[in-house]
Amino acid sequence: MYLTVRDPFLGFDRLSDSVFAASYGPHGQSQSSTWSPGVDVVELKDRFKIKMELPGVDPKSVKAEVKGEILTVSGEKLKTDTVEEHEIVRLAETPYGKFQRSFRLKSVDNGQITAVSKLGNLHFEVPKKAESLARTIKIDID
Repeated sequence: MYLTVRDPFLGFDRLSDSVFAASYGPHGQSQSSTWSPGVDVVELKDRFKIKMELPGVDPKSVKAEVKGEILTVSGEKLKTDTVEEHEIVRLAETPYGKFQRSFRLKSVDNGQITAVSKLGNLHFEVPKKAESLARTIKIDID
């Protein structure tokens, strides 16, 4: 019987180099031009609440529109940091660029959707249509 000791991290440095090389250019500068903001969707009895995290995004640059059953939110987070000639960026993880998220909204009242931007978060209130709300049906007994 032979016992083989295996290094679980063997090849990890090559993997991480290839991952970072695809995302970061020379000097660690991000090459990404799109990103996807985090979203929370909560369903209540009479409505949906959608919260989208948009830190550092100018609320005036965000567009929300409904076409049929699709709510689409789009915008852009501008890169505001500048790198001086004598500086070398080793790692840049802050996302920037254009974004777009879409949500299929079935059985909702599209005309009553509201949105509020507060402290870097965009909050939507999406009411359900009255006919789609659960209700109890009284059963008459003869």
